[in-house]
Amino acid sequence: MTLDQLKQARLNVLARQGDTEAFLQLAQKSDPRRYALKLLELERVDEAITASQELSTTGAIFIVAQRLRDAGRLDAALALAERGLALKGDRIHELATWLAPLEETQGRKDMALEAYRTAFDAQPVIDLYRHIKRLSGVDWSNIRPALVQKAGASYSPGVLVDILLDEKDWDAAIAIAEKQIWIPQLLEKVADALIPHRPDWVIRIAIKQSNSLIEKTHSNLYPGAARWLEKAKKAYEKKGQVDDWQAYISHLRTTYARRPALQKAIAGL
Repeated sequence: MTLDQLKQARLNVLARQGDTEAFLQLAQKSDPRRYALKLLELERVDEAITASQELSTTGAIFIVAQRLRDAGRLDAALALAERGLALKGDRIHELATWLAPLEETQGRKDMALEAYRTAFDAQPVIDLYRHIKRLSGVDWSNIRPALVQKAGASYSPGVLVDILLDEKDWDAAIAIAEKQIWIPQLLEKVADALIPHRPDWVIRIAIKQSNSLIEKTHSNLYPGAARWLEKAKKAYEKKGQVDDWQAYISHLRTTYARRPALQKAIAGL
């Protein structure tokens, strides 16, 4: 057992025994996080704020900042969280997504924007992208390329597609989905979104995907094939080509008349 583990074990014993002063003495020397949290538990908030200056990890800062806010000391919580934001360490995404809306409620737009961007850099998601866009104002055209690049470099094609769809960059979204063809849920997401905008592409990709599933003759794949055919149907309807759809689905039923499982799967189409 390491020295740090021994100290943690001793702190646990003191906590169980209710020896508060001994706990505080040891925690002050060995664990600033537990020291600050114990002071907050004892409602010695000013002392806890002073002790929080010794915190050196984002995770510890996040926990103590939350407790400070709960104790009604929002200014101190924000100041501490902002220091943690600069560390960009463990739990930075959680800290940044917690801090950003609080900064907004205080009218601190620049700090909120910095927090949202830090959270996005740590873990790109479409909601953070939208918050950044909303707060960026005239700087958006300068900020956006870095966000798109980050999403593309984070091995998160789904996030990049979300961004492209949000920006109505249909062709770029199609290119990403087709490049990541082995991620069927990504292709489905794009197809669903583009029925009103690129129905011809949706028809082509939906029929291709449904055929690939039907040709494998595995009945467990037929519901997936039917799901793709439903997209094709909607795209045909969007184009006003209901007769063409009826002709296609009738041909499919005739071609595979001896596959009752498939017939059942496409019955509603």
